[in-house]
Amino acid sequence: MTAVTETQHAQDAERVETAARPKGFELFGEMGLVGVLALAGCVVLVGWIAAVAAGVAHMRRHLWGYGDSVADYAGLFRDSLRGNWPAALASVAVGFLLWANAAWVSAGAVPGGSGLLAALGVVGAAVWAVCVRAAAAWSSPEGEATVAGVRGWWALLAWAGRTCLDDLVGTLLLLVSLGLGILLVWMFIPLFIVVPGLWVLAAVGVEFRRHTRAATR
Repeated sequence: MTAVTETQHAQDAERVETAARPKGFELFGEMGLVGVLALAGCVVLVGWIAAVAAGVAHMRRHLWGYGDSVADYAGLFRDSLRGNWPAALASVAVGFLLWANAAWVSAGAVPGGSGLLAALGVVGAAVWAVCVRAAAAWSSPEGEATVAGVRGWWALLAWAGRTCLDDLVGTLLLLVSLGLGILLVWMFIPLFIVVPGLWVLAAVGVEFRRHTRAATR
């Protein structure tokens, strides 16, 4: 399955020459719509990776001029949910464990807790980045599903872990979108509604950058 994933991404890199370009300000409007749709999918925590994956596919279809209606997103979300829940459940469990440890450290139960809190934050951000890159890899540059099933999603996560290390600049850009989302919510809580859309837009941009660089080597 991993070999299939690598082959698929090699083919994606070959097609990047004709990949769609952003369409100015309308892209931000679509980001808002995707944010609302993905947020609805994130309501059930075990569906958050699938919601982002469907959002990335939806955004790519929009850029290519394919079907990008709310109904189309619902279909993509349904497809991305297949086999996704074990990986999503594992990510939620890790997130809860990190949060519980952070709460314990914040209560002053551990000497030198500030350093441990920073380490927990780094681990949490790394897990998030791997999950988002896996979500972005679920669809091709044209917005079509590339894998399905439990094994397919585990293969995507394994590939995403390697890619996060190989493409550190792209990973950093993803983490910037995570920090920006946190900042927006801190400044004005209702802005949480656009945060998933920000993640999706960042994932699309990072993967487009990676494909472009791979195609020009």
